[in-house]
Amino acid sequence: MVGGVGLTRRKNKFIVPVRAQTLTYDWPQFQHDVKRTGYNPQDLSAPFTQKWARDLGGAVAERVQPVISGGILVIGDINGKVFGLNETTGVIVWTFQTGAAVSYSAAIDQGKVFVSSQDGYLYALNLSNGAKLWQAKVGNKPVGGAPVIYNNVIYIGGKDGYFYAFNATDGTQRWKFDSAISNPITVRSPIIGNASLSPIKNRLFFSAENVVAYSLDLNGSLIWAKQMYGESTYETWPVVSETNNVVMFQTKSVYSFHSSLGLDDGDLFCPGDMGSGCGSCANSNPDNFDAPSNCDTVTSSCSDQWNEQHGLTNSIDSIFDRWPQRRTFYSFNMDTGALIPAPILWTGGGGRPQEAPVVNEASGNVYLLARTKWSRRDTGYFCRKWVDIVRLSFTSAQGTFNYITCGSGIQCPASDSFHFIGDETTVLSMSGNLVVGTGWYHTGSIRVDTGVQIEVSPTSGLGQGTNGTGGDHAAPAAIANKVVFVKQFSGEVTSKIVAYQGK
Repeated sequence: MVGGVGLTRRKNKFIVPVRAQTLTYDWPQFQHDVKRTGYNPQDLSAPFTQKWARDLGGAVAERVQPVISGGILVIGDINGKVFGLNETTGVIVWTFQTGAAVSYSAAIDQGKVFVSSQDGYLYALNLSNGAKLWQAKVGNKPVGGAPVIYNNVIYIGGKDGYFYAFNATDGTQRWKFDSAISNPITVRSPIIGNASLSPIKNRLFFSAENVVAYSLDLNGSLIWAKQMYGESTYETWPVVSETNNVVMFQTKSVYSFHSSLGLDDGDLFCPGDMGSGCGSCANSNPDNFDAPSNCDTVTSSCSDQWNEQHGLTNSIDSIFDRWPQRRTFYSFNMDTGALIPAPILWTGGGGRPQEAPVVNEASGNVYLLARTKWSRRDTGYFCRKWVDIVRLSFTSAQGTFNYITCGSGIQCPASDSFHFIGDETTVLSMSGNLVVGTGWYHTGSIRVDTGVQIEVSPTSGLGQGTNGTGGDHAAPAAIANKVVFVKQFSGEVTSKIVAYQGK
């Protein structure tokens, strides 16, 4: 026994038995699964208490999320080191050194860890002890994403502009796809975002820096490619909803950070009345408290909410009709690639790409952050516009968002204790009915069934990056076996993983 945690020491390494994945609610890949839903079906609620914290001694890249399976948490840092931590105690069980920075999350499958490095290699490690099983060269430039592992095949993009498939058993290459071959796109471009996969459709989805969304079959043949507007798709990931037959992409706005905010403020929030004191826009807009929560179709009670999104004038749809280059959230039919318009304006920190949704596939509900004129606002700091967590539905070939209902018919979030500043980073993950948001200063959550707001990490007396993830460095929390695992910065120099136990 070492430290009372049931570990055994063998040749200066800690060995942890790998438990059966089928008996747990693990988080084995980036955003939980190959669809990147960010959703663990295990229900989770308060209270939350800090279970352990582990300083890794080096910084972790911005959107890198820990992955958990078989009792081991795995994460890599910018020094090229991969860590295997005991899920229960945070003890470092093993480390493995790659040749350059680890810039993306790992993936775990059948007792193996698959991790990419900026040295251009994909590595397979033993989950129990970190021993290298094989390494495979991914093109002639650094690897460009987190691996997707499905049916013993690893799918991953490269900064050389090719998308690759490798055998998980021995690392041999099965095929590669050239991002330049899609007609009429002829520019080979780096792939620096994570991919996703639909098991039902047997389709792969990814984007490249030509800002094209690609759909391939599992043999590497192109199904469709769609040009999007945007400056980049770095740090993004397509999110698949098989229930809705959509795949959702995000891009970085073609406009500068403050231009994006100003355009949305002028067109959506109290147009023509935006003085230095916020004009007539109240700090707590009363309409936010009773906006209807189910307005998938227009009715007399839903007319204001419907017109805000789909009206002929002064609506979000009309903004995209006039200026399609302002769209940063794209939802496509998985079969055809046809655009399914959704009224989602840009949200993100520091001008970064649009933040991604999470999906409960059992219900078909899609949750994400949305700018809306019903949102509350912060008059204490130049009238910043907050954004709301909403439920996005796809009906009649379009998307419509609805509000989460709190007790007594109040629409949420309607409390000062739980809100999001739309020009700061907040990334989402979900377990059961709990949507977890990780942002600048702390990690909070809201139950979508009741509207109850729950803090995961404490908020009082904490500086930036102490209990949050550090400015715009936020990565979505991983949620496994009723524990929320958050990547945090320690003074912007080193990173730590903090585990918060729920119930």
